[in-house]
Amino acid sequence: MQTTLNSNRPGFTLVELLVVIAIIGILVGMLLPAVQQVREAARRTQCSNRFRQASIALQNYESANKELPPGMFFTSTAFPSSCGPVDTSFYNGWGWAAKVLPFVEQNNLASSINFRTDNYFNNANWKATATVVETFLCPSNPEAGALLECCSGKSNGGSATQDRAPSNMAGVHGSNSLFCGGVRGNPEGNGILFNYYSTRFSDIQDGQSNTLLIGEVTEVPGSHPSQGPALFGNFWSNWAVQSTIEGVNGPGTMPGGRDITIDPIDGVGENRHNEYWREAGFSSWHPGGANFVLADGSVHYISENIDQSALDNLATRDGGESNNAFN
Repeated sequence: MQTTLNSNRPGFTLVELLVVIAIIGILVGMLLPAVQQVREAARRTQCSNRFRQASIALQNYESANKELPPGMFFTSTAFPSSCGPVDTSFYNGWGWAAKVLPFVEQNNLASSINFRTDNYFNNANWKATATVVETFLCPSNPEAGALLECCSGKSNGGSATQDRAPSNMAGVHGSNSLFCGGVRGNPEGNGILFNYYSTRFSDIQDGQSNTLLIGEVTEVPGSHPSQGPALFGNFWSNWAVQSTIEGVNGPGTMPGGRDITIDPIDGVGENRHNEYWREAGFSSWHPGGANFVLADGSVHYISENIDQSALDNLATRDGGESNNAFN
């Protein structure tokens, strides 16, 4: 017996196929935002954990050295005498994140650095400043790990503006300006981590659970006056401090909506780095706020809508404020 196939069996019509494709498209469109939210939640958790690691490193450093490291170390004859310490020459030194490297499992990197000199421009030290340290980075940041522009005539990367590795964490200088006499690096910060001077946890008269230690920061694209496109931000090797003056996700940040086609970081009218540190403030690529660590080691997600006076109160170490924004 022979079996014949039914060649007239109906298949899918074009309309039916289009309907199926449309339904699949709708389902994918509904699913993707949920997947993205899960991924961002995971990145934010990882970021929070890294902030916690950094806070433990600072606590261990203070325990070992009986004081915290200065938030940054910078002296210059450009400082008016009323601003505090000056030096016979301009130089940059090491910041808080560089000093805690041994406490974040970066012993090899720390060993490669000559901390006996406050100037990191010698060859071995300069090379070390380009090492990306993941502990200081937030994975939500699309620029995480990209080398930042620092200095004319020196570079560590493939272009003239790829100089030093970034940090998405900045020590809280306080609620007052980073600038003194027009020069960044005010040595009279009213927070915990600021220029030149060391503090101790015992100096925090407002209470460690009421005082900010570290906050989240992001980068801003711009340009070097002669070397082309550049990325500006905070470095773990130094300059990783910030004031609360600009709030959280302020208009000078990319998360806050800065239009770099209209207002790039380019130093028009002033030094390009001064422009960044005056305008960028604390910010993150997480929706609605940024991570901060208190002096007691607890990590908090602070809303970009926080009252400015409440944020400033949290930034001071001995301002006498009684309110706690986390109660």
